[in-house]
This record gives sequence, C-alpha cells and structure tokens, in this order.
Amino acid sequence: MDRYDIGELLTKVPLEDVVARLGIETERRGGTTRALCPFHQDTRPSLNLYPAEGNSPAHYHCFACGAHGSAIDLVKQVEGLEFLPAVQWLARQFNIRPIRIQNSRRGQNSTAASETTQQFAQRIFNARHDADQFQRWCDERSFDPAFLHEQGLRCITRSVLVESLQTVPAGERAVLIDELLSLGLIKRLRSYSATTQGKLDLVDQFQDCFYDGRIVIPIRSGVASRTEVVGFAGRALQSVPPEGVPKYLLTPGFEKSEYLFNEPEAFKAVTHALKNNQPAKLYLVEGFLDALRLQSLGQPSVALMGISLGKGQFERLTNFSQKVAGTAPLEYSIFFDNDAAGFHGADRLARGLLGLIGVEIRWVGMPWRTEPALCKDPDSCLREFSELSAPDEADAWLKRFDLPAEAVLLASALGSQDASQLYMPRWGQLAPITRERALFRTALAVSKLHGRRSPEGIAARLQESSWVWAKELGSMMGDPSGGTRPSSRGMFLDERNPRAALARALAYHGSRRGELPCDEDAWQTLSGNERLFDQTAFARLQATVAQAKPWRQAAPFDAVHLPRKLTADPKVLADPRLKVMPHPADLHVQQILLNELLTQRHDRLSASGNAFSSSIPAVRWYASRQAVEVTGPFHLLNEPDIERGEPETLSFGYQVDMDVLEGDKTPSDQGMFRPFGQCWRAFMACLSDQCHAIGPRVHVLRLDAKRYYDSIQRYLVRDALLAPLKNALTTHGVPSGFRGMLGLNDADAPDWDAALERLVSGLVFEYEYRDPGAGGTNRHSDAVMGIAQGPVLSAYLGTIALFPVDEVARRFMRETAEKEPDGRWRQRAGYARYVDDIVLFADSQELLKKLREVLQAKSSELSIYLIHKGDRVRAGSPDQVMRQLNEGRGLAVSVPAWETPIVGDGDSDWSFGDDISQVDRQCALQLLRHPGLIGDPLLIVTQVKAAISAPDLRPNDLGLCARLLWWQVAATELWSNGKAAWQCFEGLWKEVCAGQPWVEAFEQRGYNWLYAVEGLDRLMDPNPWQANGLQLKERDEHRSRRIHLAGLVCQPTFFVDVRPAENLEHVQRRARLVARKARRLSHAELLVPPDMHAEEHLTAIEWLCHASHAIAAASTNNPIAALINRQLTRIPGDNLAYGVIEQLKRAQTR
Repeated sequence: MDRYDIGELLTKVPLEDVVARLGIETERRGGTTRALCPFHQDTRPSLNLYPAEGNSPAHYHCFACGAHGSAIDLVKQVEGLEFLPAVQWLARQFNIRPIRIQNSRRGQNSTAASETTQQFAQRIFNARHDADQFQRWCDERSFDPAFLHEQGLRCITRSVLVESLQTVPAGERAVLIDELLSLGLIKRLRSYSATTQGKLDLVDQFQDCFYDGRIVIPIRSGVASRTEVVGFAGRALQSVPPEGVPKYLLTPGFEKSEYLFNEPEAFKAVTHALKNNQPAKLYLVEGFLDALRLQSLGQPSVALMGISLGKGQFERLTNFSQKVAGTAPLEYSIFFDNDAAGFHGADRLARGLLGLIGVEIRWVGMPWRTEPALCKDPDSCLREFSELSAPDEADAWLKRFDLPAEAVLLASALGSQDASQLYMPRWGQLAPITRERALFRTALAVSKLHGRRSPEGIAARLQESSWVWAKELGSMMGDPSGGTRPSSRGMFLDERNPRAALARALAYHGSRRGELPCDEDAWQTLSGNERLFDQTAFARLQATVAQAKPWRQAAPFDAVHLPRKLTADPKVLADPRLKVMPHPADLHVQQILLNELLTQRHDRLSASGNAFSSSIPAVRWYASRQAVEVTGPFHLLNEPDIERGEPETLSFGYQVDMDVLEGDKTPSDQGMFRPFGQCWRAFMACLSDQCHAIGPRVHVLRLDAKRYYDSIQRYLVRDALLAPLKNALTTHGVPSGFRGMLGLNDADAPDWDAALERLVSGLVFEYEYRDPGAGGTNRHSDAVMGIAQGPVLSAYLGTIALFPVDEVARRFMRETAEKEPDGRWRQRAGYARYVDDIVLFADSQELLKKLREVLQAKSSELSIYLIHKGDRVRAGSPDQVMRQLNEGRGLAVSVPAWETPIVGDGDSDWSFGDDISQVDRQCALQLLRHPGLIGDPLLIVTQVKAAISAPDLRPNDLGLCARLLWWQVAATELWSNGKAAWQCFEGLWKEVCAGQPWVEAFEQRGYNWLYAVEGLDRLMDPNPWQANGLQLKERDEHRSRRIHLAGLVCQPTFFVDVRPAENLEHVQRRARLVARKARRLSHAELLVPPDMHAEEHLTAIEWLCHASHAIAAASTNNPIAALINRQLTRIPGDNLAYGVIEQLKRAQTR
C-alpha cells in the first residue's frame, strides 16, 4: 500500500485549490476566502480558509458551527472517505508521490495502526500517571497499588493525550488524531470562538475521553504471552460520582460484548492448573474491580463488563472450555452483584451456559436478603481478604456460597431474587406445593438447557450434592419412568370435582368483569348443587367431543346493544356494539375447557425440556415471581432477546394469571386474568421503555383492528388454538384431564381435529341470543365469523389470534435494530398491543410506514384489518411522546388506592393521545370515584355534571354516574315509595345531562333506562364503594340509607314503568336481578318475580335454576307449580339433569 509523508502533503496542498476541486464555490472578502460550510446547512458562506503559517498547516474554521480542520478533514467530510483514502485522493489530485518509510506509523492494515495508536496512548498514560492520587484511591479500596499498576491501571486527572499531541510533528499528529478519534480515546469539540484567524489550540478542538479524572483500565485480549490492548475503561475517582457522571466510561469504539476483561491472565492461570491435572475454576463477574479483586486473591476471573453475555464472549468461553488441555474438572462460577439486576443477569447467564460441554456451571448464591451484612458486589465482599495471608480464607469463604448453577433457576422459579430460600432451614419451611412446583419448573428448564448432556448424568451429579434441594431436584430428574411429574398430593388439583369447583369459581368471578349483569342466583344454584351440575358439565363436554354430538347451549345468551360513543349521530347509534353473556352453566363449561388447556398440571419431564403447556398459546403471568411468559408455537415471542432489551411480551391484555388458574390465589373480578389495572400499567411501562430506547426523536402511530371480535373467523380460531393443541396432543399424548373431563382418548387421534373444532366452534360461533332490538325474538350469530364479545373464552381467543402479528412485529424490531460502537443494541422500532389496540414507534417516518405496512399485510392474511386510530400523536422526544400518550388517560405514578383511573372490562375501547380539554375522561373518572362524595352527597350533582362534560367520556362510564345519583337519592331522603325515588333520580339525571347534545337521542332509544338500572345494580352490591379489590369501609348510617332504598327496589311495582325502546328484555331481566339483590340486602321477604318467557321452552339446566330459586322463595306449598308444565328442550349430555327434573315432578304430584 502506498505511504505518504502527511506533513509534507499538508504543506504542499493549497487549501483553496482543494475546496475548488471538491466543487465548493468560494468568495473573497477583503483578505479572507470563504466557502459554504459542508458541515452544516449553510446558506451564507461561513467557512473561512486560512493559509499555512509557521508550523501550522493550512486549515479551515466555520464561525457558525465551529467546524475546524485540515484539507484531509475537509475531503473526508465532502467525499465520505476514511483517513487513508482521503490522503490518497489528495495525492492523486495534486500529483504527490508516495514514499518508502519502513517504520511509518501507518501500517498495511487498520489492526497494526490501532495497535500502534494504543501503544502511544498507553505510553502517555504511563508517563502522566498520578502516583499519589492512585495510592490514595487504592488505599480507600484495600487494593495493593503495585498489583493494580502491574495490571496496567493508571490514574489520569486531565486530557493528557491531547496535551501530548501538541508536541508531535504535524503530519504524524494528523494520523494520530484520526486514529485516536476512531478509537474513541479523544473526541472532537465544536468551538464557537470569535478569534480573528480561527487558530485554535488542540485543547480547544479536542478532549480526552477520560478528561474528568479517572482510573484508566486497559482491556487486553489474546494469550498471556502476546496480548493486545483492544480498549480502555475509565473508573471515576469518587466512590459515588456526582449526579449525571457515569461511574465507568468505555472508549466509544470498543465493543465490550466481544471481549472478556482480564481474559489473558485468567485463562493462563486456569490452563496452568489443568495442565498440572488440578481442578480449575473460572469466576464470571460483572465489573472490572470484581475481576481484579478475585485475581489478586489467586482466583482466576473474567468480567463481562455488565450483566449480559455477548455472542463474542460466549464464543470465547466455549472455545476455551473445548480446547483447554488436561483431564481435571473445569468449572465456570457465576458471581454477580447482590441485587435484583445481578440476580436476573445470573439467571440468564446460567441458562446460556448450562448447555456447554466439558465444563460444570456453578453459582455463588448468597442469601443477601436475609443476611444484610453481605456486601453488594464481589469486590466489596472480598475486600476483607486483601492481606497476603488471606487467599485461603477467601477460598473458604467462597465455598460457603458455592452452588450448582441450577440453584439460580430454582430461586427464580420460587420468585426470589437471591439464594435465601435454598438454605436450610428456610428450604424445609417452604410449603410442599411451592417447593415441588418450583422443582418441577426447574427440572423442565434444566432438561431443555443441558442439550446433549445425559439426563441421568445430571440427575446423578445433583443427587451427590450436599444441598437438600439439589438432591430433591436430582431425584425428580432421575425418575426411572422418564416422563412423570412429582406424585405428591397437592401440587396440583388432580381430582375432577375440585378442578370443576375451581373452574366454577373462576367463571363466576369472570362473569363479573363485563358490562352485563351477573346472575347471582344461578351461580348459587350451581354451587349449592355442585355434584349435579359438575356431572352435567362433564357429560355435555363428552357428548360433543367423544360422541360427536353438536354443542347446545343451556339457555340463550343475555344480550345488550351498547352505543359506541356519546353522540346524537343516527348512523353511529344505528350501529351499536353487541355484548352477550352466556348462562352460568355455559360459562362453567367454557372455564373447564380453558383450565384444562392452560394448566401446567399436564406437564411431564422430557429429554427436550418441552412441556404440554409450552405448546398452548397464551400470555402467562406468574405473580409469585413477577414474570411474564409467552407460550405457543411462536419462537420469537417465546424467547425475547434480553441482550437487545426486548420486552418479555408485546401483548398486555388478558394475561392469564397462572397462580389464580392453578388455585393458588383468590381471583379478582377478572376471573382467570391478571387484574387489568396491572396489565395497563405494564403496557404503559413497556411503551415508555421502548420509546426511550428509540430516542431522541420518536414517531408514533396508533392502529386498531376494525370490528375485531366481529372479524374473527372460524379458521382463525382453528389455526390459533386447535392446531397447537393437536400438536401438543400428538407430541405429549392425551393428558388424563382430557380423557376424564372431555372424553378424548389416544385411540381417537384421527378424529381429534373434528372433535375439538366441534366443541370450540360450538362454544363461540353460531350462538343463540335474545335480540335486544326485537322483544321476544331469539337470533343466532354467524356460523363462521364473529365471536361473542363478553365471555372469558372470547377474551382469551381475541388475545392469541393476533400472536402472528406480534411475531412479525418482533422480527421487524429485531431486524431493524442497530448495534452501537460499544456493542449495545439500539432499537429503531417498537410495538406493543393491548388486545386490539396497537401502538407503533420508530425513529423515522419512513421506518414507521414500513412497520405499519408489514403488520397490515400480516393481519390481512388473518382477515383482520388494522386501521389508523385516533388523532395524530406528534413526533417528538420520548418524554413528549409519552406525555401525549399518557396525559389524561394513563396511570399516574401514585393515586389513592381506591381511585382507579382504569374502568370497564377491557373489551371496550381504550383511548389516549388525543387533544385534551380541561376536564378529560381521566379527571372525570377520579371525580366519579372521589370518597368525599359518599359523605357529602349534595356535591354529587356538581361533580357528576362536570364529569359528563368531559368530551372523551365513554357510554360505559354513565353507569358510574348513575350509581352516584342513586346514592344521592338514597342519602338525602327516606322516600316513602319507589315512584318518588324514581322521580328524584330522573330529575337529577336531567340536571347533570342538561346541554349535552346526545341526551335526546339516548332517551329515544331508552339508554337512560339502561344506565339507570346499571347504576342501581352497582349501588345494590354488598359493598359498592370498591375498585380492583380495594374498598372503603361503609358507615352504618350509609348502609341504613342503602337498605331503605333496597326495600323500595324490592317492591313489585318499582320497575313497572321501565320500558326502554332498545334493550327491553335485557333491562327487564337486569331489573329482576337487581330486585333479588335488593331483597338480599334489605332481608325482605323473597318473592319470585314474574317470568318474562312463560311460553318459552327451557333446557333441563335452565329449568333447575328456575326451580331452585322458586324453592328458595318457598312462599307456597307448591313452589314449582309454574314450572311443571313448561316444555323442555333436550340437549346432549343433560340426562342426569333431566332425570332430576322427572323426580321433582313426581314428588310434586304425590
């Protein structure tokens, strides 16, 4: 390669000619030549050109942007070239011939040049080392200064590299500056000095990376006999640096993910031990001083320079373990910081290394949560062993906490963040169910992670351990039957009847999450006669699955038309949202199916580590260990890349709470789902994290699936759920629960597809419901398109149906991410979804458009169409964008426990990011939930009126308004009759709604009655002042007022005038349920309200529910007389229920 004397070239090349040959026009003003500056958007020439003067070569200076440099710098900028090509360009342009210099600083390749430059830097660091300051710093940390000096550490207190460059000849200086800039050891400053000639000293143009006073730590690679410096780190001199000052700085061009700090020395020590047939251990730590502390104590150690293991680092550890000589055992021991981040990093690292062959993985697991005296990091923990006689003591101390690496997986499965629970006696004090589930989860993970290693060998090694938990884990993994799980009773609910009871409890709580009323009487009937209805549920399932009979409902679904927004627009009001709710017996069957699909009870140990539950698509929330997992046939969703900072999940609506599903925790009013307030907070946190990762300028787009639940087709349900389910059945066999509860057997494999599709499709498609718009008429939904919006099963299906879109988004985010010079990944695009509400981020409008097109293309394959939603969210900084997304609709950092800003069932639309007025929905919801309104009801009208004025209020918020107005009715006067109470309510309702443009249109359709009855239903709850499981204690005087109103509601004539034009049957049915709830509250005489469908045929299940309520009323000697002659419609699997009816009829006629 041609070489040039850079100094000679800069002296001979006229700068004005260079500018001309670059095509930049110049002009002369007096004695100064100026040009348009190529370093910024220049419209008036501001780049001044100065000729060579003395030892200073010709140079340019821009007084607008501060750009300053030589002809080489100008060519690099304009032509987009590196240093050497720019030199060659100048040489060709001006016919400057190369020279032969044997010892030229510039070598034939960049590696040699980098080595020479780094040697220069190390020489300067050696020469400018502040020994006194270094001594004090070492003394504070109990380090031997001679040891650290031998390792290359130096104390630098100012910009010594830039200072040293001033004495270097111009040509050599230009080369060094270019190389130091590329390595990140110095950085260019932009000066806006108004000096006449623009003659800046080097200290005005450049600054050291470690200018602020640091301990400089060289990072070397290679074998100990021949190493090279590949980068530098600078540690702040202060133990706790000032705010905004990083404790550690790495040179910007250094890719830390490719190297291990202290690798030459540590690998040399391990190699020496193994060659001498001695066991060797290599510690893997986070920080530089951790590795140096262990090395000083004779413990070989390398630092990852963080908690993530990069690809290059993994390859170095793998290659070393495979190529190192000797037959003695080799161990890699993970020794991370004692904090949550260190624990999670150790967990990920153990999972990444457990598959290595030829090395055993260990973990230094400390019980730092129960022993606060333990220090935070390895350096601090081992500082007391710094004396010359201490290495043996340090070794003994380390052995105390030495655990097999499987321990960190077990601690994680327990939901812990340290090893406290693995030490006796705490391990023995854990509940057996907790212990065994964690062991089983760990056994599955270990089987999967150990790759080609023999499971028997792993089990034997663990059983030989002195740790009790390790022996138990080894025993579980060494089960000779190979495919079983622990058989101890209580680990899961194994019997059919307890599982059916759990499903009934979850279904009941899930039925309370929606906008339709919960039939408390029917649920009490199912619970009070659980054996009868459980056996009937099993028989109905088996009739459809095993006997190939069609699925039939227990009763038509309750249905209601809800307005999509508060408007008088007839087109919008003519297109309401249909919400339905199945009969409790049908909800119970749906929940039995969901529990059997999603439980981990079917999981068995296998050589692959895969389990039945991992094949079933779901977003699973483990509250006990605060973790989210995505399962199903979506690899990119199942295993997020932590190194890239990918979130655990991209889907946040309807996460399955596994602790609730397995019966370990009491369910909330969300049934089997994680409370939606928690889901929403996680959603907003994910949006914020992604937004800040993309910064500094973020573009945003919101998408929504058009008529989502109405668009889900039968084939999509088959592909989303039934295909993975069949694969799980084929791979793992038919679980006992599927055989006992569904009647599915291994021998029926050819018929699985038809049987499962017949059941699932029967549950969600072509359902019969009472038409809200036509009194007394039942209708059927479409047979192939549109699932019921309301039931828990539909919410689950709606979540997993968009998993393919989530996976495409994850792939796009991964493919567009960029790797920074320091090895870290920067995300350029982001995505998160709450059911069908999608938010997209990107660092440019073009990338945002590409992401949208990719997602829309995938969703259209599913016959789901993503459309733009809401007002435009303006691009801006991450904080500006999140402010738009969060203002008025998001969750505040801290709100009163019962003032929950999120309401609704999660099916209805979520909205944020629009232009916000003074009173927005978020403010309105807090007004409607303010505890002061309970004690001072006269404030209610003012507050409700202000809330209703919020332009973004939703129709489903009107129920909250009505509840408060009913409370004012109850609290302000003891009404003598129901008609007077209704007149008071109607007056208050008209007062708070006065002036609203939608009022008249709503009244024409009877929505005012709909929300009035809903508000009364809420007030009749046992404790109406609650949210998300938290409630205010009700005062006695307040309760007495509610009881008085409940006594009026009980009267047969209370709802006689409630006859809305729309939703008549739904409102009257809800009125009957409210009356029953009021009777329970007021302890009034139980009277059976008139049956609206006296001529309608009943199924056996529905008949028994009516009979149960009639018998409970017991106002006559013949309580079921009205039911005796009702026509019965037989459905598959109702034999037992039908037989009970026949017995009741015979007993009644005796």
